[in-house]
Amino acid sequence: GVLYEDAHCMVGVQMQVRPPDARLMVHLRNKTGGQLRSVKLRVPPLPAVATSLVEEMSAVIEAGDTAKVQVAAACMAPFADPPALQLSFLSAGGTTGHAYALKLPVFATTFLTPVAMPAASFTERWAALAGGDREATAVLSKAGATVEDATAQLTAVKIGVVGSTASAVFGAASFRTKTPGKTGEPISVGVLARVDVAPSGAAYRLIVRAQSGGVAMGVKNALAPALGVAAAT
Repeated sequence: GVLYEDAHCMVGVQMQVRPPDARLMVHLRNKTGGQLRSVKLRVPPLPAVATSLVEEMSAVIEAGDTAKVQVAAACMAPFADPPALQLSFLSAGGTTGHAYALKLPVFATTFLTPVAMPAASFTERWAALAGGDREATAVLSKAGATVEDATAQLTAVKIGVVGSTASAVFGAASFRTKTPGKTGEPISVGVLARVDVAPSGAAYRLIVRAQSGGVAMGVKNALAPALGVAAAT
């Protein structure tokens, strides 16, 4: 999809994911009538998400042409915000500089895999994770909020639907990392999510619980915008 566009350029991203790894193809299209020169694309280091450019972006892009570069990303630890993508170039014969501070579309939900479990197991684990910083919540305004819509949003981010009622839906997933644990196996963190539909049908309450507060916050931050607009506090 299109990540950014203005009169000078269009930045698009295609992504393939196999948690805990992701491959992104970043496209940069020159929309000006002349060359883009000194083109530079950089993904600053982020401890929680290891990123690397598989190859460098072309330094010169002719008018109307599109350059591509592949970015490899691996989840190493919980994170709340997506990695930065820095882009800069010169236009108008090299006389005008442009710099863009963008974000790669890599979220905590990118590295989820759905988990199936009996409703009774969900209820037991949900209670065990109550309290402390293991919970992240958001109240979101949404006209026409329904259990069906909430279910679709959970499914879209690979949270497996465990069950639902007339006013809520519940789901579970595993947050996958590439960091080895004590046994040598990569660490994964269980994630539980619940979406309550307001009686008015105009809002959702999202609750995410995980053993790691960072995972709970990251999943909440990524899922909330798809459900609605954060309510004023």
